[in-house]
Amino acid sequence: MRQNKKGQSVDGRYIAVLVILIAFFIVLYVLFVPPEQRNELLNQNIAGVSPGTATTAGGEELLAVSPGDLAPRKDTGQEHQMSAVNIFVKITPKIITLAQNLVVKSGWFSQQKPSVTFDVDESSMKKANFFFVVAEPSDGDLMVSLNGNTFFSGHLDVGAQIIEIPLSLVKAHNVLELKVSGPGLAFWATNKYALKDVGVKLEFERINAEESRSFTLTDKERNNLLSSKLTYFQICNEPLKEQTAKLKMYANDKNIFDGLIRCINIRQSVNIDTSILHSGQNSIRFLLEQGDFSLNELAVMTDSREAEFPTYSFVVNQDHVRQIHSGKKVMLRMIFANANQAKTARVFVGDKNFIVNTAASAFEKDVTDFIAEGTNFVRIEPSNTFEVVSLRVVLV
Repeated sequence: MRQNKKGQSVDGRYIAVLVILIAFFIVLYVLFVPPEQRNELLNQNIAGVSPGTATTAGGEELLAVSPGDLAPRKDTGQEHQMSAVNIFVKITPKIITLAQNLVVKSGWFSQQKPSVTFDVDESSMKKANFFFVVAEPSDGDLMVSLNGNTFFSGHLDVGAQIIEIPLSLVKAHNVLELKVSGPGLAFWATNKYALKDVGVKLEFERINAEESRSFTLTDKERNNLLSSKLTYFQICNEPLKEQTAKLKMYANDKNIFDGLIRCINIRQSVNIDTSILHSGQNSIRFLLEQGDFSLNELAVMTDSREAEFPTYSFVVNQDHVRQIHSGKKVMLRMIFANANQAKTARVFVGDKNFIVNTAASAFEKDVTDFIAEGTNFVRIEPSNTFEVVSLRVVLV
């Protein structure tokens, strides 16, 4: 037993000496081989390689990433709702009843000169009319004055009468007086008018010809904006004097509509040039020349495209350029997770691109002509969903 253990111990020492000798000769070999071969043996990981690159048996890696699952982009729509708009330029009447019955008479022995008052609290008055019904006519002339100024004198027959009042005579507080001319030398006679339904009709111009609304676009929505349009439901609140009215619309003070609209209730839309819109708050302004319209269900509809595709950058330095000029190539290589699955995408390398359409498990493309000195990028825009296990750009 002791002899066996001793023999085993001697064998272990021989093995240790043999390992040391082999290591010694390897070190001598590495020390005395040319520097180029020594760097290649050491895989050039310590010196002689630009940051972010590595040399492998397949060439010098300029880019190595794992993009993972890729999916095509989607068109998305946003609705930016705004409160309704009421715009109008119209004439609004106002009826003031002064008396149900009035008697105006003049004779040698009796006179009756009734007066009535009314107030006007509107500054936008466009017209004023004095109206009444003559129930009993007279041989004399009826005279009507406002605030001491006579604006009508004449004989009237039975029936409805409308007399226009000069606007210059109308004040905030008004006194309207009626009288009739006397019978002259016929002392026994009396001139008399019996009036009914006496009143004043005032017409005011109501103006709210301009309204503005606003909506907000996020940076992401604006940057990926494909199209935009203004939608609304037009309601005509009052018949037009003419068949059409002129309407103007502005987006951020840029004209988007200038045309004639009819007095109809209809859903409408107006395209907005996307170059007019910007990130943050945007304004829509409406300007009507005449009529009375409401624009309900007001909204700006935008279509944008999601563009969050993977983009990877890498650097091509002067040494790489020299190697390319000396005949080396830059290859783009992709390995996919699933074989026998259709994989379609547009791949951008710098400002150039190409189509990938394969069912294989790997793809390779010479992109030497796509490369420029400095920072380059690769972006994949898939047309269907697939997984990229490895994406490499290699100098070979």
